[in-house]
Amino acid sequence: CGAADSAPTGASEAAEASEGAVETLSDAGASDVPGAPDADPVTADGLDGDGVVTFAVVGDSLSLGDSWDFENGVAGELSWVSHAEDEATDFVGGTAVVGAPSWAQAQRAFPVEADALVLALGTNDMSADLGFTATAEALVTIAATVGAPRVLLLAVPPRTYERAVTTMQFNGWLQGLAAEHDWEFVDAPAPVRDGEAWAPGMTTDGIHYTREAVALVGERVGAALRGER
Repeated sequence: CGAADSAPTGASEAAEASEGAVETLSDAGASDVPGAPDADPVTADGLDGDGVVTFAVVGDSLSLGDSWDFENGVAGELSWVSHAEDEATDFVGGTAVVGAPSWAQAQRAFPVEADALVLALGTNDMSADLGFTATAEALVTIAATVGAPRVLLLAVPPRTYERAVTTMQFNGWLQGLAAEHDWEFVDAPAPVRDGEAWAPGMTTDGIHYTREAVALVGERVGAALRGER
């Protein structure tokens, strides 16, 4: 997700990847992630009564893709966000910045009139290695700032080169945070994994999605927004 923004505490910028063994979330449903109980089924409907679920996104380069006006609800084809949209879901804006950890996005987030907020952060947090408390506080701040009544928290995808904390561990913490705040945890990267690693053809560099992966992740988020998971 690019070179990570500096944390408010003055931590140095994080590298995107470092050498290490692949240890990521197992290729299973979200309920298999350690740290939280199964999420309750969700029935989605637009707040305006037309059945269209509007959603905002706060993320990093994995969400941004080739988007040219993300803040105003325009997502490019290389953003999973565009593939989450259909006749029943409508992206209305947010913020996604290359290299951004959650605490940087907490400073950029703004209120959005939307039925749901999709939080898609964490890859750059793992690089910074400041501990999950900083991530949790930032995500809670973002949710409060955006103000959507429904929050979906996405799992992070695999990393070819892991840091001290693996994606398996990090996703377990994310799911626990979602349970604590009554958010929906969505294992959106599940279709792009093979076991605990990337499936063939799903990453360009060990961190970012390929065009095919973007579509699969977006379709999974769209299904969650529609309450079909």
